[in-house]
Amino acid sequence: MILEGIVTTRNADGSVEETTRWRIVAVNEKELKLQQLSPAGDGKVYTLADDNRVVALNKDTGAEMWVKQPTDPAGGSLGNIQKVATVFYDGMVYVGTNDGTRNTILALRASDGEMVWFFYGADKPEPWDNRVF
Repeated sequence: MILEGIVTTRNADGSVEETTRWRIVAVNEKELKLQQLSPAGDGKVYTLADDNRVVALNKDTGAEMWVKQPTDPAGGSLGNIQKVATVFYDGMVYVGTNDGTRNTILALRASDGEMVWFFYGADKPEPWDNRVF
């Protein structure tokens, strides 16, 4: 997790160990949206930046490893990711959008940020005969 530029890890016994300290001001002249809990894995910390970009930083130095602005196959927006957290698991970074009635879930390869898959959520359910399906 990142707290004020301090990279920490939680050990199996529950103790917390400070590993590195660095400060990030901006990435590509855009503000980072450092989450209170930014996941780390594969030697990187994953967070978000302006313009719906996902950013991977070197966990030891804070250097930018990759920056991606995921889009659909036609180059269109997959939605607003600026207010959600990233999740790292098994070599993948998962991100969701928060666009109201239709949201998107997407998966990026942690190694290079390339999008592996995405899918759209369903529209808001509409009642039919006083029932919602």
